[in-house]
Amino acid sequence: MQPALGNQMTNSYERFGDLSAREIEGQDYAIRICLRNGPILVMAPHGGKIEPGTAEIAETIAGNDHSFYTFEGIKADGNGVLHIQSHLFDEPRAIEAVKGAEIVISVHGHADREDGFVMIGVLILV
Repeated sequence: MQPALGNQMTNSYERFGDLSAREIEGQDYAIRICLRNGPILVMAPHGGKIEPGTAEIAETIAGNDHSFYTFEGIKADGNGVLHIQSHLFDEPRAIEAVKGAEIVISVHGHADREDGFVMIGVLILV
């Protein structure tokens, strides 16, 4: 099973509404969210088999102190179709979690034939 990273991303959907009309939660994708009191949200909008390892890194950073959100690809293969570009990612639970945070830390991954790496972005909303 090849992860859907790098040049394999297809961005089949521009918005979550389009994705949720064709893909099935619990079968094609999963959403895990844990909201805690506090200003920090750690998220991985391309978790699971979309950008492998990013959900686990985000969950570890969040620990027991910060809020956590991930959208995970759980298909047997072809999870690249679940990739929504970050600036277009509008899954409603994610939007609500971001609205409740002052600082958002977002974990992203990338892999190609030679190298793989993780990127972390921070948005301060105050």
